[in-house]
Amino acid sequence: MVLLRSASTMTDLDDLLDGLSDAQREAVLAPAPVRVIAPAGSGKTLVLTRRIAAQIRLGAVRPRTSAALTFTRAAALSLRQRLARTLDTTLPITTTIHGAALVWLSELARLEGKALPPVVESETLVRAALPNLSPAEHAAVRAALRGQRPTSPAHEAHVRAVHELRRRRRVIDLDSIVGELARQLERQPERRGLIGIEALFVDEFQDSTPDQLRLFRALLGPDLAGLTVVGDPNQSIYGWNGADPNVLTDLEPPGLRTVTLTTNYRSRDELVRHATRILDPQPHVRGARPGGRPPTLRGYATPEREARALVRELGGLHALGVAWRAMAVLSRTTRALEPVTAALEAAEIPAVVLGRTRTVSAMLARLRSLRDRRATVGHLIDELSSMQVDDPSHQHELDQVRDIAIELHRVDPLADLATFQEILEQRLARRLDAVTIATFHKAKGLEWYHVHVLGVGERALPHPRARTSAQREEERRLLYVAMTRATDSLSVSWHGGGPSPFLAPIVGDRAPLRPTPSAAARGAVARQRALRHALVAQRARLARSFAIAPSMLLSDESIETFVRTPPRCADDVVAHLTRVPPARRRAVARAIWACVSAPADS
Repeated sequence: MVLLRSASTMTDLDDLLDGLSDAQREAVLAPAPVRVIAPAGSGKTLVLTRRIAAQIRLGAVRPRTSAALTFTRAAALSLRQRLARTLDTTLPITTTIHGAALVWLSELARLEGKALPPVVESETLVRAALPNLSPAEHAAVRAALRGQRPTSPAHEAHVRAVHELRRRRRVIDLDSIVGELARQLERQPERRGLIGIEALFVDEFQDSTPDQLRLFRALLGPDLAGLTVVGDPNQSIYGWNGADPNVLTDLEPPGLRTVTLTTNYRSRDELVRHATRILDPQPHVRGARPGGRPPTLRGYATPEREARALVRELGGLHALGVAWRAMAVLSRTTRALEPVTAALEAAEIPAVVLGRTRTVSAMLARLRSLRDRRATVGHLIDELSSMQVDDPSHQHELDQVRDIAIELHRVDPLADLATFQEILEQRLARRLDAVTIATFHKAKGLEWYHVHVLGVGERALPHPRARTSAQREEERRLLYVAMTRATDSLSVSWHGGGPSPFLAPIVGDRAPLRPTPSAAARGAVARQRALRHALVAQRARLARSFAIAPSMLLSDESIETFVRTPPRCADDVVAHLTRVPPARRRAVARAIWACVSAPADS
C-alpha cells in the first residue's frame, strides 16, 4: 500500500519515520481504524509510540481526547516515558484499560451527583459467594466476570450468584469494571460525550476480552473510527483471565487497515526459525539478525539432574564472558523452578526471582501495612530511606530498590504501591548482576542473551489442567513466548520422560539436537568479543579526527548496546553520536556501521 503525503508533512515526520522498515512506516502513518499484527521482537512498542506521536503531529488526533491503553501499569509507565521523550505537546491519557474504566466510571457518577460504589477485589467477592469452588471453577467464574461466555450452565449459575452478592453489598468488583462502563454507555450513548474520547491506541490487543471490545465500541461508536490496536495472536496467553485472541483476529470494522510486521529484530534468525516451527499454522517471520544456532534440547532422568546440568551450563556461559544478568531460566510453573533455585544457591550463582530477593521480601512486608493507608511511592521512598538490613551485603539491593522508587516517583508522583511492585519485579532483575528466574507468563515482554526453558516434558506441557483444544493451543503459544525471549542462545530441557509434543517439529526422532549446551554459546560469545574489539578500535580512530576522547564520540554503553543487539543500519547509529557535529554524524555512523556489519557472523 502506498501512502501519499505532502513533502512538508513528511519532513515534519522525518524523525518519527527514521530507521523504520516499510511495514513499520505504514503502521505509523495509516489512517484509523488500524490493526497491527506484531510478532515477538518486531518493534511493537516502538511502532505504537511513533504512531501516537505521528497521528498527533498530523492533526488526525488530539492528545486531550486520546487514550493509550495497556494491560499492566508497568507497560503504561514505560509507554508514557517513551511518549514524553518523543512528544513536545500534552501527552494523551496513558494508563491501563481497567484504570481508565475506573476513572471514567467515577467521572460519570460524579456528574450525576453520585459516588461510585466501593471497589472490591473480585477474588474476595467470588470466594464469599461461592466458597466451595475448585480452582478451575473459580478461574472460569473470574473469566466470565471479565466478559468471557460461561462454558456451562453451572458456570452461568455461579456468575449469577456473584452478581447477586454484589447487588446486595452494593459494591463493584475489579473484574466487572470494564463491563459495567460498557453497559452504561450502551444504555445511554449520549454519555459518551461526557468522557470525550475520540481516539484509542490499544496495546497487546490479543489479550483483550469481549467486554473490553464492547467498551471500545461504546466509546468510539460501532464503526470504531479512531481505533488503533497492536497485538500478536501467537502471543495470546491469558485465556484463563478472560482474554480471547479472536477479539484481535475477527476485528473487522468498516475501512479497517491491517498491517502485518514480519521481521524479528530481537533474535538470531536461526532461533526465530525454530521457535515459529512449534506454532500451527506457522507465521511468516524472519530474523533481521542473520545466523545463530538451533536451540539445544536435552532430556534428563530427574528434575535434580536437570537442575545440576543447568547450573553447569550457566557457569560455562559465564566463564565465556556472558554476564549473569544476561541469562534467564524460565518454567511453566513456579514449583518447577524450586530445584533450580536451590541448585543455583548451592553453586553460589546469583539469582533473582523477578525481584523477590530476601531484601525485597522484607520490604514488601512493610508495604502491606503502608497500602492500608493508601500510601504513594513518595511515602515508600521515605520508608526505604529508614530501612535497615541485617546483612551489609544486602545494602546494595536496598539501594537499587530505592533508585527504582525514585525513578517511578519522578514519572508519576501519584503512582501507588501496586504499580511500584509491578515495576520492581521487572527492573530489579535487570539492574542486579544475577540470573533471572521466572515463569513463562512473568517473562512476557522481557529478553535475555541466553534463555533456558525448563521442564518442557510430555507430562508438563501442555499443563494437565489444559483439557480443551483451545487451552492446549494456548499452552503451545505460551512455550513460543518463552522461546522468543532469547536473543542469541536458547536451550530447552525436560525430565522424567519424553519432550513435550509441542517440540516435535524441532526434535524429530533425535534428542538432543546439540549434545553440548556450551557449544552453541562459544561461537556467539567469540563473535561478540570480536565485535567489541572492532568497535573500540574504530571509535579510537574516529575520535582522533575530532580531537576528542573516544568515549565522547561513542559511549561504552552504546558499544555494549551494539554488541548485544547490532544496529540494523547506519541510521540506527546516528542517535548515539550526540557529541559529533550534525553535519558529520551520518558519515561517522556509516563508518561504525561498516565495522558492526563486517564481523557479525565471522
